[in-house]
Amino acid sequence: MAGEQERLPDAHGTGGWSGVDCAGAGVHEFGEDATIDKLIRKYGYCGTPATLEAVKNDHDLARNLSAAAHLIHGSSEGRFRIRYCLPADGRHLTRQEIEGAHYEYGDLAEYEAKYNPTP
Repeated sequence: MAGEQERLPDAHGTGGWSGVDCAGAGVHEFGEDATIDKLIRKYGYCGTPATLEAVKNDHDLARNLSAAAHLIHGSSEGRFRIRYCLPADGRHLTRQEIEGAHYEYGDLAEYEAKYNPTP
C-alpha cells in the first residue's frame, strides 16, 4: 500500500500530519474474510470507545474480537483523516462503501495524476 502524508499544522495541537492517502488498486473488501468484512461494513472505523460499546451490545462482534481489534487499529481516533484512493471501475470498494466505514474516498486516477507514483 502506497501512502502520502501531508505535513500541515494540526488542529488538535499534536504537530502531526493531517492525513494519510492510501492508493489501493487491489482493495476489493475490508476484511480478511467475509465475517470480518461484514462487521467492518456494519460498524466502520469509529474509534475505541464506540467499538468497545459495540462489543458489549453485539453478540457477533463480541464473538469475533479480532474484528473488534481491527476496527480499533484501523481508526485514526479522530486525530487525522484516512482516504482510500481506489479505481472507480465497479470492481473495487465504492465511494459509498468507503464512506460508510468512516474513511474518505479518493479516485485513484486523480491521486496518480497528482502524485505521479513510479513503480
